[in-house]
Amino acid sequence: MRRAPARREPEVNGRKENLNRREGDEKDEQKKTHTVPRHLGGEDEAAGEEAQRAVVRTAVLVRRGVQGRCRAACREPKEHCGHQPSQRGPQAFAEHRMEATGMHFGRTSPASRRQGKANDRAWLNPRLYLQAEAGMLRAMAEAPAKPSRLFTRRRIFKGLGYAALAGAGGAAWMRFVEPSWLKLSNVRVPLSDGSRPTLRLLQLSDFHASPVVPLELVKSAVELALAQQPDLACLTGDFITHQFGQFDDYAALLKRLSDVVPTFAVFGNHDGGSWAARAYSGARDKSLSELRAESGWFHAASQARHRLLGHSGGYADTSSVRAMLTAARVEVLHNRSVELTIKGRKLTLVGTGDLWAQELKADEAFAGVKPADDRDIVCLSHNPDGKDALKPHPWSLVLCGHTHGGQLEIPFFGTPLAPVHDHRFVRGLHRWENRWIHITKGVGNLHGLRFNCRPEVNVVELA
Repeated sequence: MRRAPARREPEVNGRKENLNRREGDEKDEQKKTHTVPRHLGGEDEAAGEEAQRAVVRTAVLVRRGVQGRCRAACREPKEHCGHQPSQRGPQAFAEHRMEATGMHFGRTSPASRRQGKANDRAWLNPRLYLQAEAGMLRAMAEAPAKPSRLFTRRRIFKGLGYAALAGAGGAAWMRFVEPSWLKLSNVRVPLSDGSRPTLRLLQLSDFHASPVVPLELVKSAVELALAQQPDLACLTGDFITHQFGQFDDYAALLKRLSDVVPTFAVFGNHDGGSWAARAYSGARDKSLSELRAESGWFHAASQARHRLLGHSGGYADTSSVRAMLTAARVEVLHNRSVELTIKGRKLTLVGTGDLWAQELKADEAFAGVKPADDRDIVCLSHNPDGKDALKPHPWSLVLCGHTHGGQLEIPFFGTPLAPVHDHRFVRGLHRWENRWIHITKGVGNLHGLRFNCRPEVNVVELA
């Protein structure tokens, strides 16, 4: 059979490629050792030669980065196929296959140039081309996944962005959602053998009326409390945060409560006295370390803030808050007691002054109070740290506030900012020395913040 004259390919990138580089004998040897697959021309010799030339043309054009292959079933070069441009595969398809076999376009060093010529010879040989293609697909399938780096610039910036969004969302939640999201808490305290009628005692505490705790929140708490139909109401201090100018409106709100049930109150450390007078002027008579030892980190930081802003402070005495409570017909139990009979059940209420204001006088408050089998003794004391001063006296239950439940409960850390020395008593009902202590989270807050610690209205059932 006569050998067909060698075809010359058109110029590619300004060069003329001679596709018939092998000598005739070498080419005949390739025909003997290689059979063209059926999809490239079957076993017909003329068709096989043409298919081999098409394969070589594609290899050269792809190697130079100027020609892709058709995505359609013909798999011919774009310039030779009859498909529309929208049906053709991208050049990147062929380039990725080239890259998988280690054939790169750029060659700068002599070694790289020598390797490039060897690659060219391999691609110009139809048998080696098909073998390389099969090996390339196998290598791509068997190649292990590239190890991913744990920290990349993109991951770091994404992490910082997510952290910023989470921080902004958390700050908005603490300031605008949780502080006004009231909840109702019910607790049952067994003070008798069950033979006495059950009383529903309402406890409200720590209203902290101020620019960050509006009277609307106090109103919502009073309305929620009245809806529980209590038999008795006890208010355990901190009606304001510092000096306040809306006592008439405040009294009108609390009067709605006292008009329905007997209502009693004690003062907290913010309501006036020696602590309030110096605290909200920055407590300049004490160092911050002394304040931290006395009141904890949270209040020490608060005093530093007041010093910086030059605040005038709280009230030197409790006369302003007392006048407001009197106008609201709320009976103040300041180091004194009162005896009641409600629904046939005898009860003694004892109220004390505040521990931080140095007005807790337990002997005076319990004067004349004697334990009796038919009478329950309930004490109102703002600060739960005052329990040690109350220990020698007879009582069955102490109702406290002051802590705000910690105000900020941090996951895995608890309530490190609670302003008490004994962090066992921050919120809820506790058994202590065969008696009961109940600490409410309160209604208001300091600085307008709460986290994981919603404000609450408490109903204490005395069983």
